Amino acid sequence: MVLFYTIFTFVLIDRSTSFSTSNPQPQRAPLPSLAPNPLSASEDVILIEQDLLSEQIHAYTSNAYTSSSSVKNRGPRNCLSFDEALQQLRTYHSTHNHLVIPRSSPLAKLCYDYTWWQDFIKDRPERVTQLNEIDFIWGRLQSDWNILIEALCSFKSLHSHIDVPSSFVVPHSPPFPISTWSLPLGRMVSNIRLRNFHINKGESRVMQLDGLGFVWHRDRSEQKFQMTMYAAREYKVRVNREGRALKVPQRFVVPENGKDEWPLELAGFRLGEKLSAIRQKGLYVKNHPKRRQQLEELGFQWAGNSSLNWLEVVHAAAIYSSQHDRVLNPPDNFVCEGDAFPDYLHGLPLGLRLKDVRLRGRYLQGEETAARRREQLDALGFVWTKKKGRRKNITIKP
Repeated sequence: MVLFYTIFTFVLIDRSTSFSTSNPQPQRAPLPSLAPNPLSASEDVILIEQDLLSEQIHAYTSNAYTSSSSVKNRGPRNCLSFDEALQQLRTYHSTHNHLVIPRSSPLAKLCYDYTWWQDFIKDRPERVTQLNEIDFIWGRLQSDWNILIEALCSFKSLHSHIDVPSSFVVPHSPPFPISTWSLPLGRMVSNIRLRNFHINKGESRVMQLDGLGFVWHRDRSEQKFQMTMYAAREYKVRVNREGRALKVPQRFVVPENGKDEWPLELAGFRLGEKLSAIRQKGLYVKNHPKRRQQLEELGFQWAGNSSLNWLEVVHAAAIYSSQHDRVLNPPDNFVCEGDAFPDYLHGLPLGLRLKDVRLRGRYLQGEETAARRREQLDALGFVWTKKKGRRKNITIKP
């Protein structure tokens, strides 16, 4: 799958604006074969239009050039000279240690522009060297469309879809290419959907988006389900690393302000409540077997966290019983520790859990469930009635 996106991304990038940091000149690359990808059926679908660059050149050159020798190196009227622009770039780099300049900045609009490269950089290797020294982002000389496609491909590689939240802004981190950082991807996707931005050049761009799985008419249920899946994946990476099961407390809410490196777009998301509603009411998954499958592949348990807790208890109990001659009668204060227990059981208060089983019937609700679990405990040598008096200290056999 990763290989497919790598190839697909390569094809979608406008081949007329492929830049090299050592000799950043537009080069036409050979067209790779994509069979059996259906997009390869028409070369119009594969090739990105080059007319946007022509429009940029026209807009740039439409400002009358002056013949005055005092502005010989300035290009269009009111444009900074290369040396002036370079000085501003150096100042920005010295302050921020990068050149990921906000796209609304006049400096970004000037320097990250194909025609600026044509007028001031092309065939000037000494200037290329100067810009490389301050980490100039050559990829941002591409058209907005190409950068958008790059960002969408990276988003899909992460989330398996491109139904981008409207508030999503490309973060400053891989796998997103540096040329896409700070791109308001969610807003751009919304503008495509609602106002046909970027796609009024012909059907080829529409077909490119279709090939990526673009959602033209947003399904609110699908959007909310994908947001839940996004939060669940992030939870499993950060909190629920051990074991395959996805175990989220019902009251869990994603931290605000990016705490613990949680994505900002998930801040305040009530993941525990959503998963509980999916389990109890079939939220988002009624008549959607594929959604149920996605949840199960992530480790979602339809029986709930109580079943997961029992599995932990019976696993720890089995280990304890095997270390004590098939007798399951730990002290009330016994806590699972040491090499005999796997990491995900460390800290489990097995003594208290079994005390609750003995005195309160915990985990034994439901006739069939209770009978089955009693059999499991009996097989492990569980002592249902403790003898009175002080118990001797018990240690686990090495």
